[in-house]
Amino acid sequence: MSRNKDKYDAGDQGDVQRRKTKAELEYERQQEELRTLLSTPGGRYYVWKVLKRCRVFHTVSDQDPVAMALKSGGRDIGLQLLSEIFE
Repeated sequence: MSRNKDKYDAGDQGDVQRRKTKAELEYERQQEELRTLLSTPGGRYYVWKVLKRCRVFHTVSDQDPVAMALKSGGRDIGLQLLSEIFE
């Protein structure tokens, strides 16, 4: 029986393991890239600027709900980056 390589079968242990391995490799690659970025003063400065721009260390409160939603979205991105730094 020929299998279409683009199909994913969650019941097939081989498919599950391949996808898991691919995801783990991608995660490890991203972590290595982040370590490389943070290993230089310029990289650390850049990440600090991004975290500041995302308002990670400030409140997102605002009387305007649209402005608050925008600040909250930016802060969520910054918090995700901060979480990846501490992993």
